[in-house]
Amino acid sequence: MRDNASCRMLIRLWNSKLEQWDTEEVTVPGKPGIGPSDEYLIVSDSFVEPDENGNFINESYTEEELDAVHAFATARLTIDLWENALGHIISWPWCNSIEDRMCIHLYNELVDAVFRKSEQAIIFGTTGNPPKYTCKSFDIVSHETTHAIIESVLPSIHENAGELQYTLVESASDLSPILVQTSIPGLLKKAIRDTHKNLMETSFISEFGEGFGINKNEIRNALFPELNADNYYQRSTIITNFIYVWLVNLITLSKKYSKSKASKNNSFIIKNLLSAIKYRNQNSLFRLFQNHVSKAQPLHPQQS
Repeated sequence: MRDNASCRMLIRLWNSKLEQWDTEEVTVPGKPGIGPSDEYLIVSDSFVEPDENGNFINESYTEEELDAVHAFATARLTIDLWENALGHIISWPWCNSIEDRMCIHLYNELVDAVFRKSEQAIIFGTTGNPPKYTCKSFDIVSHETTHAIIESVLPSIHENAGELQYTLVESASDLSPILVQTSIPGLLKKAIRDTHKNLMETSFISEFGEGFGINKNEIRNALFPELNADNYYQRSTIITNFIYVWLVNLITLSKKYSKSKASKNNSFIIKNLLSAIKYRNQNSLFRLFQNHVSKAQPLHPQQS
């Protein structure tokens, strides 16, 4: 959001059919330096260098180097999503200066992943069966980055949130990777192609943490809310599903889902989620989206 500088970086997406990682090239704002690192983020214990054009797209990266590039790019895209939606720069909650960075710790002995304000970091461990490092998941990295962003916008929310607020925070964090991916034309086209022009079918966009659940399945799926939920993680799937269906309808009805349309929709979703979190009002959130929800139809032929 600071300027128009950008670079190309690699991210990973899980291919559930082939049970392997696919890499995709994406445009990331800014010109990161060694690490990668920039004024927002730094990957700890990593020293990947940009090429002569300032890009991070080397097909010969080691596994660890690709993890670093992927995690940085994912977090940076998530920050850009929220800054564009809110119309202002994100300043981390622990600093008085925008130059104070959040650290990305890739390999740790904890289960799953976590944002820790006290450590000024997002920290990734392992999950799934068989276990894999969560830093490899686009969804999980984006999710934890969103926790840090929400803490920045609503200070101390994680310390003071009640059950409803935490449910909404979890939903917002699950929706972030969906909004990032549907805003990138190449990734949206890939999902449309994979689902035969029907985003109400399962795709890497609807699946959260694909490859990281039991037996290499996803952790959650935006298409399948857990209606008999007994904790805020499960209850958040109801909100996520509701907004996902709303978003798919808008994409479906668009002859071309442009970046400007995506930006407008993302801003609407994010601002209203934040308002619902702040004022503990889930019902108003549902009412705002209610009139737009209907059964999605196959996508317009021009979107193929």
